[in-house]
Amino acid sequence: MYALPANLDLSRLIGQQLQNIGVGLHIVNLDFERDNISCEGRLVAENENAATVIYDKSGWVDASVLPRLVGGTVASWTIEASHEFSISLDNGYKLRFTSEDGPYEDFVIFGATWVV
Repeated sequence: MYALPANLDLSRLIGQQLQNIGVGLHIVNLDFERDNISCEGRLVAENENAATVIYDKSGWVDASVLPRLVGGTVASWTIEASHEFSISLDNGYKLRFTSEDGPYEDFVIFGATWVV
């Protein structure tokens, strides 16, 4: 899609617990208490020991880390680059979302209704 909007503000996610991760053939849904991120772009889970690519344009890469993410509470969020943002969880994981300049949306954030 396009670069992140200049006024992207995900502060409403802070304090929300990641309650469920739904997986489909070509999509990952992250369900927080009040918001949802629908992901078709690159999703990486990082902690102090490793970075695990969960999903990218080629499809599923490694879903083994997903059970460790559920139950984490959003501690902060950051815009990493023009096409990348991250959400840090209180359990030591950071979720890094990367959008590509493709013809379709890579992320839709419901609740705040952001499309990236």
